[in-house]
Amino acid sequence: MIASIIVSVIVSSAVSISIEVLRAKHQYKKQSKKQIDELRKKYADK
Repeated sequence: MIASIIVSVIVSSAVSISIEVLRAKHQYKKQSKKQIDELRKKYADK
């Protein structure tokens, strides 16, 4: 009984961590794309 509770806690925490990681990656991609666009604009203006 206790073992199954521990397993479910571990699984749920692992899932939440992986979701956070995916979200962070998505945010990072967005940020880097924005920065690349800004750099392109800067060089286009010159």
